[in-house]
Amino acid sequence: MKHPLITPGPLQETLRYLRRRCGLTQAQLGHFLRVDRRRISQIECDPGKVSLNQLAALLSVLGGQLLVEYETAPDDLTVAGESGAQRYARLARPGRPGPGFSPGMN
Repeated sequence: MKHPLITPGPLQETLRYLRRRCGLTQAQLGHFLRVDRRRISQIECDPGKVSLNQLAALLSVLGGQLLVEYETAPDDLTVAGESGAQRYARLARPGRPGPGFSPGMN
C-alpha cells in the first residue's frame, strides 16, 4: 500500500499505523532500533525532526521503505523562472561545491 507524503503530518499516522500493524509497542520498536521508548514517541509525534537514517531504519523494521518519486526531470522543473540546471550553475561557483554538498561528503 502506498502512502504519498507531501508534508510530515501524514507521516505521523503512517508510522503509528505500521507499528501497530506489526503488533509492536513503542518500547519493543525502540528495542529493535536501540533507542528508548521516548525516542520512538518523539519520532511518531514529530516525524519532521527525524534523520533520514533513523527513518529508513524504522521503516525497515516495520516492513516499509522510503521511496522518492517525481513527475518531471529535475532540469525540467522551473522555480521562479529558473530551471534546476540554471540554479545549480548559479550556486556552484568555481572553487565552491554545488548546493547540497558539504566538506567531507565525498
